[in-house]
Amino acid sequence: MEKAVIYARFSTNKQKEISVEGQIRVCLEYAERNNIKVIGEYIDRAMTGKVDKRPEFQRMVKDSSKKLFTYVLVYQFDRFARDIYDNIGNERKLKQNGVKVVSAMEHVEDTASGRFMRNVLLSHNQYYSEELAQKVKRGMYDTFLKGYSSGGVTYGYDKIKVDPSNENSKTKKYVVNDKEAETIREIFAQYVSGKKIVEIKDWLDENHIYKRKDKPFLKSSLSTILQNKMYIGTLTFGEHERQNAVPQIVEPSIFQAVQMRISKNKHKPSIHKAKEFYLLSLKTFCGHCKQTIVGDSGKNRFGTIYRYYTCLNRKRKNRTCHKKQVNKQWLEDIVVNLTMQEILTDKMIIWAVAQLLAYNNKVMENSKLDNMEKELKLINHELGNLINAIAQGLGIGTIKDKVLELENKKADLQQEIDEEKLILPIPLVYDELLFWFESFKNGNTNCEKFRERLIDTFVNKVILSDNQIIIVYNIKGDNNEKITTQEIIDEFSNSDNSVASSLLTSPSSSISVFGYDCLGDPFRIRT
Repeated sequence: MEKAVIYARFSTNKQKEISVEGQIRVCLEYAERNNIKVIGEYIDRAMTGKVDKRPEFQRMVKDSSKKLFTYVLVYQFDRFARDIYDNIGNERKLKQNGVKVVSAMEHVEDTASGRFMRNVLLSHNQYYSEELAQKVKRGMYDTFLKGYSSGGVTYGYDKIKVDPSNENSKTKKYVVNDKEAETIREIFAQYVSGKKIVEIKDWLDENHIYKRKDKPFLKSSLSTILQNKMYIGTLTFGEHERQNAVPQIVEPSIFQAVQMRISKNKHKPSIHKAKEFYLLSLKTFCGHCKQTIVGDSGKNRFGTIYRYYTCLNRKRKNRTCHKKQVNKQWLEDIVVNLTMQEILTDKMIIWAVAQLLAYNNKVMENSKLDNMEKELKLINHELGNLINAIAQGLGIGTIKDKVLELENKKADLQQEIDEEKLILPIPLVYDELLFWFESFKNGNTNCEKFRERLIDTFVNKVILSDNQIIIVYNIKGDNNEKITTQEIIDEFSNSDNSVASSLLTSPSSSISVFGYDCLGDPFRIRT
């Protein structure tokens, strides 16, 4: 029996607790139907899916390396992540550990077409998230312009209703908290006099001066206070500022003196070595020995770092494969550019949209739901006849009992219909799909996030030999999943290939494999 964990999340602490319980219930029902054993749950409360600072989510990704489960069950894909770039990165980490993400409500097959369907759903989720964020920001900006509160309470201020006589009014304004304001002024005064932040913290602790809820001041919170323009009456919202919007606590001259000292004390930021990301990891295979090709790097005698892709059998001590290493940037540029040129053409996009719509219509077919709706229609018809009979005064007692029986049966059947409808995927719209593909067609190939999204969405695998590249795309349908590496190599080897010519180019072909001769020696090409 396969093992799984459940990941559940809700976005706000104002959301009912039942929403998480409901997610878990649906996931457990899915697991039971599919003979999957659930061994654990990860729940993030009042956390958004737009950013990846979710503690339980990060713990789940980390735990996947223990190889204890093979699936992560989610209620819907937007519970996993609404941002498609974050989703790609996190799923890649899980995939490296042999773990798949499965939605209990969105039945998407693990095929080429299914992956396309899933990316479309993620695009919908991201659009919803961004649209919602824009609406919230518009409301907060309007509140900011009026100088009213649009968030939490800043130390040194209280919030009171703008119109106390209106019980339903939620609009609040800032007023000075005199006791806390004295502490703020003292913090600024001590810093201007030359004391360090750690010394100010010690003074606050010695005098038992704490933040709200008796929490001690941290060095980071003191640093934030010393740079908060709100204390000189200026509200900020993103890049916008509004002066004299709230009561002033600190004199502008003192605030300016503090900023000058902070500026002088700033150290040059340390330079950290960035971790290089290999876009084609887990997708590239050796055309000589069929082993995985992985990201690698090395230095020359001058300390210059070179990054490339290397066959695993070449890296091992016995070195059973002699496939040449390939420059990372060179290979990734080829795959990205050829994908843009060969796949994201008008003809291919129109064909792919038609295939996705056909696939969507197929998975939306539900004979069980059709039968239940037919049964509901018969019950409604029978109820109508009985009600007419009651209106005519025919056997009221017996008919009334029958009506109650049918009403109960109707309610149960309606509940089953609603549950069945929840399982159905989101119906796709031609124009929306076309727009989704166009977003790739007009993408910036110099943007790393776009390149990652492009490759993850369209590229199934890359077969790399010393003199040729074979790119297998997802866009051609389910048959890609049935092709082995050797079958691709054999078919390619038997074809008369040439530079930048496709092995199979017709949209009616069962697979989409493009073969290209490598130009020159890629290992010698440095970028």
